[in-house]
Amino acid sequence: VEDWLFNLKGNNFNVRSTGEGATRKDLRIVTEIKAGAALLEMISDKFERATGAIESRFELQENDNRLRRRAYFDGEDIQLKLSDVRGQITDGFFKSSLKDNTIIINELNCNYGGGKIKSHGFVELAFPFPKVSIESSIDNLSIPLMKKSSLIIDGNVRFGGDRLPYLLSGNINIVNGYILENMEDLATSAISAENYKKFLPIGYVAGGVSFLGLDINTSTKSPVLLKNLSLIHISENK
Repeated sequence: VEDWLFNLKGNNFNVRSTGEGATRKDLRIVTEIKAGAALLEMISDKFERATGAIESRFELQENDNRLRRRAYFDGEDIQLKLSDVRGQITDGFFKSSLKDNTIIINELNCNYGGGKIKSHGFVELAFPFPKVSIESSIDNLSIPLMKKSSLIIDGNVRFGGDRLPYLLSGNINIVNGYILENMEDLATSAISAENYKKFLPIGYVAGGVSFLGLDINTSTKSPVLLKNLSLIHISENK
């Protein structure tokens, strides 16, 4: 290969690739992709709605029979609505890269439930299990409970490990919370509240080994309030 240029443009999608050099000597290929986050809706039906801009850059370079890979991923103004999840992710922003066998998350920030989540860390691609270390700070995040109720939390958590089970650890403060269900809806709402688990990697793999372990310390800054008086039913016999 001496020199090439490839361009592909579509609706909300653009690919540009350039290359030069020869294999096993000084080959260099650079591919840039710009796309709208709406493509996520085509990838999975878990995304009801997705907007924002995603850019990626892939670099492949070969010198003296040594192959080097680099990739960079950026996203901004990401808005996501997930199916079966109350609320939506807004103001999403991320900056990450892939160097050799390590994914580096420089920044991964978003707003959800009136609060903010900020994350950073890395994933080292290794066999049989990746080495993971991702730290997140949570500020005034509203977590849905059942259909109407919610908790507001803040704190710091870490997801990490290099073998099963991976560990989710940290400290969570319950700022406040409200139970708004009435008695008739409470039981059915409690059951539907378990839906969140299908979005978390909680389960077992072959051999009955747990995928995720939990070590979360919790504390409360104020009590969780029952605000619906219909929880209490008073009858009078005449």
